[in-house]
Parts: sequence; C-alpha cells; structure tokens
Amino acid sequence: MDELTERVPAAVAAAGEDPAGRVSAAFTMYCRVIDENRQATLITYRESKSLTAANRTHI
Repeated sequence: MDELTERVPAAVAAAGEDPAGRVSAAFTMYCRVIDENRQATLITYRESKSLTAANRTHI
C-alpha cells in the first residue's frame, strides 16, 4: 500500500498535463507495483476476508 501511495501519484505528476497521459501513467505504475509485489498482493487479497472493516477500508 505504501508503494502505491507514493509511486502512483509521482508517476501521474511526472506525466505532465495531458489527462490521457496521466491516466496511462497511473495505470502503468499501478500494474508495475502490483507485479513487483505479487506475493504480498495475493496474500492481502486472500486474507482480506478476515480483516476488520477498518483494515479492509485501508487496503
């Protein structure tokens, strides 16, 4: 989550003013972070059912 929170906005900011470029940069970085953290993403997804509502909201 921390990486997504940091890297996606940074990619959007670096993309400039073009809205389509910003969306593309956000999606690309989102996919890159998920790919780099596949195991953690999978565990988070599988275990999210056992989390409290507040923790699910955070994720």
